[in-house]
Amino acid sequence: MKNSCGKCGGQGDFEDKKTGKLIECECQFIRRIAASMPPYIRRAEVKSDHILHPVVGMVNRSIFIRSSWQDMKAFLKVVMFKYNQKFIRITSDLEIKNVFLGGSSRRAKGEDFSGDVFNNVQDLMQDPDLVIIELNKIGYANKAAAGNLREAIDIRVSKDKATWLFSDHSNPFTESSVAFSNHVWDYIIEYFKIIDIPRMIHVKSSVVSPFAEVSSPKEKPSKESSIPEIVPLKESNDSLDPEVIDNPVSSSLSVYERAYSGERKTKGNFKTSSRLNKRNR
Repeated sequence: MKNSCGKCGGQGDFEDKKTGKLIECECQFIRRIAASMPPYIRRAEVKSDHILHPVVGMVNRSIFIRSSWQDMKAFLKVVMFKYNQKFIRITSDLEIKNVFLGGSSRRAKGEDFSGDVFNNVQDLMQDPDLVIIELNKIGYANKAAAGNLREAIDIRVSKDKATWLFSDHSNPFTESSVAFSNHVWDYIIEYFKIIDIPRMIHVKSSVVSPFAEVSSPKEKPSKESSIPEIVPLKESNDSLDPEVIDNPVSSSLSVYERAYSGERKTKGNFKTSSRLNKRNR
């Protein structure tokens, strides 16, 4: 489909009349950032409530989010547009387990493999500005899973790097989860702000997370769970996060324009979008 942008005429940039410099057009910015996203994030439905939600401004904090997968995809889409200069990686407790087992190493992938290679969990966790870990994706018993998750989180916490732990409403991280242990949960309580986000997108979908591992139904958690009640965001001090207040979003702009709060870049003066997410989906 031909680009019919009225500002740049489809060229992707235009000349600033005052400085004479080439400025990246909005349409090119959208295409560049969207192309770097995993398809399941790029196709996510985004509402204005997602764009204005305080959680979008918490990219420099470590938080435990309980929400729907549809809403989480929308938040990640907005975050990747708004903070497009950050290196963001989306992973899961399942991938962490596989890395520990050597399934993502150079030896396992082969010398000719051109994708991402993680010889150890530190390779997976240490570099990104923000890591999102989707929880409860391991479908089969694994005694080391909880320890693997704890070690992966500790790599981030020890370096004071932002980490989001995500628990899906329909598949929550509970005592029956393979990677759960009291030691892991105590660690989460100590270092992560716990936030509950009510469902914003109401859909009936058979689509599952790309990290999901097929398994038999899990045992339902006991009613007398040791996990404390999740704190709703509206009751949290984070509801007035300064990063969000200082960056008001206009309701008159499109979803992608509202998600983009940065200044226009002169041509050739921006980081490559491949740093947004190195994972190949």
